[in-house]
Amino acid sequence: MIFRMRKHTRKRRWRYARAVLFGLLATAFTVYWPASVQDLNSWTYSSEHDLTIRPQDAPSYLGDLAPAFSSAWARTPFGKCDGQFMPTPDFGVDVIEYIYGDSHLGWEVKRDGDRPPSLSLSRYRFGFPLRAAYWDDYGVSGGTSQSLKVYFDQVKQCAGRQMGIEYPGWLFCDAYGRRLPAIPIWSGLIINLLFWSVFWIIPGVIWRTVRTHRQKRRGLCLACGYAVEDLEVCPECGAERVEDRG
Repeated sequence: MIFRMRKHTRKRRWRYARAVLFGLLATAFTVYWPASVQDLNSWTYSSEHDLTIRPQDAPSYLGDLAPAFSSAWARTPFGKCDGQFMPTPDFGVDVIEYIYGDSHLGWEVKRDGDRPPSLSLSRYRFGFPLRAAYWDDYGVSGGTSQSLKVYFDQVKQCAGRQMGIEYPGWLFCDAYGRRLPAIPIWSGLIINLLFWSVFWIIPGVIWRTVRTHRQKRRGLCLACGYAVEDLEVCPECGAERVEDRG
């Protein structure tokens, strides 16, 4: 009896371990597959709406390199691709645009200083059902090639992994406009992991419930499926009969 209980416990632990493993793989797939195949420069947007974000809640890791936070809005892509790769569905990808400073004022207008008067931070987020990881891109209007180089060298040094992982050029023939997210969104990551783990478990629970019901009706041992009829102990595996046939 103790041996059978231990065996059942091991099987249940292995079942849960497989569910967690599937959850991890599915969560990673729903993040990195859209990030790999989407050509962000060919997006057409199906929706766009303003976001109410307090200045203290906007990304602030650039420090003095960014002007004061101004506004933000969210965009959902239509899922368009550049024709070379398989397009992703309309879910699992979005972008939040954070605007710092005066977006109507270009660097060529305000010539003094070594900081642009406005900066856009585009946060590309990936994952389903919730966004689980992101990478950031940046843009300014105007400026000379030298001023842009000096400024963005400082931005890259300050941003670090926020800018994502360099896309491996050997993976697809055109890696332009693609990066892989490196920063997790912990709330979405945990919920997605739970979602996909449960998604793996539910079919197994349904199948085992149906199988147990059928075995009970046919007078079979619930442990090994041997025909026990009205016997109290299975002659095949030694499992005790706990319930009578329904």
